[in-house]
Amino acid sequence: MTEMEEQEAAAAADDLDDFDDYESYSLTTRQKIYTGLTVFLAFLVAIFFFLPYDLVVRSAVAKFGGGQIQLDFDSLNLGVFSADQLTNMRLALGPGLAITAADVESTLSKRHLMAGNARGELAMDRLSVDLGSVEVTTGRFDADLGLNGFQGPARSMSGNVAIKTGPIKLSKLPETLPIPASPDDIKITRAELMLAIQNGRVNLNGTKIDSNLFGITISGTGVAQNSFADMSLDARICLRPAGNLEEQNKTIFDFYVMAGGPAGGQLCFALKGNLDRPDFQKLDS
Repeated sequence: MTEMEEQEAAAAADDLDDFDDYESYSLTTRQKIYTGLTVFLAFLVAIFFFLPYDLVVRSAVAKFGGGQIQLDFDSLNLGVFSADQLTNMRLALGPGLAITAADVESTLSKRHLMAGNARGELAMDRLSVDLGSVEVTTGRFDADLGLNGFQGPARSMSGNVAIKTGPIKLSKLPETLPIPASPDDIKITRAELMLAIQNGRVNLNGTKIDSNLFGITISGTGVAQNSFADMSLDARICLRPAGNLEEQNKTIFDFYVMAGGPAGGQLCFALKGNLDRPDFQKLDS
């Protein structure tokens, strides 16, 4: 074998040794952990961007309220470090109670929602509520929720709900309302509700509604069985006239006086029946 051939054979052997060294290379334990974490994080990112969250949310809500709650919307944007956003939301809380909103921002905990609870805040713009006998719209609606038991009927729910609204426009009033007023006569400037719920029994104490005609307070309770749309009422509603009621609406002022409403006082009614058809019974002053 010539010297040149010997050099070529030695070089080939060296290359083979290098190949053997490459083939025998293995990851260290730390490198295996890092690689596994990278793959797992990539999997989570893929889920975040490609999972159809709108279908997941609709499916989860359909299980709430014993099947009484139905939610639909045009689009859903889940915020990673900010509030979730929905557009054109439609919500049905059982037969006879429908809620729509053009825009919704939610900080409700997703973990609690999946467990059938509601913890967090809701802010809705251009909200409409249809109770059958009453229809209202408001430009702004804020709610602070701390509710448990959404997975069952209304009688299984407990917790607290605090609600504040902006100006409210009435489109429809109960036929049983004792006041000779049309929806256009009443201009509500704001409403506040502090509701304490225990196994479907709703404490209405602290409910306040301010309007151009009356300052309204509601106390007492309501009891819901399957849904809050069929809640039965055992409450008291009191109307305190605005200082310029006689100038604003002489007809309603005369009604207040004829019904026995005292000057500087308030006129109260027992509020019975169901939420979708309330019954007003005048109480003695």
